[in-house]
Amino acid sequence: MKNITNCRWLFVLVTFLFSLFLFTSCVPETGEKTKEGAAIGAVAGAALGALIDKNNRWRGAVIGA
Repeated sequence: MKNITNCRWLFVLVTFLFSLFLFTSCVPETGEKTKEGAAIGAVAGAALGALIDKNNRWRGAVIGA
């Protein structure tokens, strides 16, 4: 039963990554404001994730970013 669960998660991960690559290939080149906003969002998400996950701050920061 555990192998089926692992296989399902692998399928979901591969499907997600494939769709991510598919959709990002159609995006035009971004400007400086877009890059700046993405960087600010990643830093803010990492900070909030580290604050929220009190048991494992590194995990919270990675998930938040």
